[in-house]
Amino acid sequence: MALRELRALILSRAQALQAQAAVTEVLSQCQDQTSQALDRERAQSKEKVGKLQAELQRREQTLDQVKQRLLEIQTMTNEMLGPPPSPPTAADENKGPPGQ
Repeated sequence: MALRELRALILSRAQALQAQAAVTEVLSQCQDQTSQALDRERAQSKEKVGKLQAELQRREQTLDQVKQRLLEIQTMTNEMLGPPPSPPTAADENKGPPGQ
């Protein structure tokens, strides 16, 4: 009788070890799949960031070009019409209208 119980215990322990090994294998596969998914997500995020940085740089260059062109237009306008009048100062405002 004790021999049968010992065999049953050994068989039970072997089955438990097999089940534990199967669970460990499944966990390992899940970790691998998760790692691969994260790597893909990181790669996609880096690609998106790169594209956004390139677009930002392109827009900054366009803005710089527009600013430069506006300065050129302002310079040409000043050359044709003369510089714009300076804003009145506090001293000018205290003088009152001309002719007083």
